[in-house]
Amino acid sequence: MGNKFMHKMIAVFVAAAMILTCSIGVFAASGSPTAGKVNSVVSDCKGTTSMTITWTVDKAADSYIVKVGSQTYNNVKGTSLTVTTKTNAKYTVSVTPVTNGKAGTAVKGANRWMKKTKITKAKAGKKKVTLTWKKVKGAKKYQVQMLKNGKWVTVKTTKSTKATVKAKKGKHKFRVVPVKGSYIGVTSNVKTGKAK
Repeated sequence: MGNKFMHKMIAVFVAAAMILTCSIGVFAASGSPTAGKVNSVVSDCKGTTSMTITWTVDKAADSYIVKVGSQTYNNVKGTSLTVTTKTNAKYTVSVTPVTNGKAGTAVKGANRWMKKTKITKAKAGKKKVTLTWKKVKGAKKYQVQMLKNGKWVTVKTTKSTKATVKAKKGKHKFRVVPVKGSYIGVTSNVKTGKAK
């Protein structure tokens, strides 16, 4: 009688152990880590000595790895980081999401060149504005940007330090960005020009 009772108890304990093990296995599977996803990366340079990197996400991660040139910033929280830079230096930028210790896919931002020019003159003309700016050593070309409907739009690209932009009668805002290969420089001062 005693042996039969013991055998029944052992069977009960084994069954319970199997159920518990299966339950733990299901719980672990449902909690498996999935890395966050970065959608886009933007590097904004207000001057030549600092850069603010911001990124948008389709799915938030626990933290992010941000690489700016040879520097790596680990365990970055949120979706922005401001770093100190050197004037005239060139930087590549990327952001990698990390969730539960698992790194996701790195997303690159535009290559930045910490160099800027200055618009010195905006001459008024008939339905046009002629801009003149300072030459930047090393620049291969310049992007002339104009503010349209609240957004900056590149209206001309030139190797010269002077450009004439067609515009409707009235006042318009302009800025110039030097470019060196695949590296985009810092935006210049904003200059208002008038088209007659």
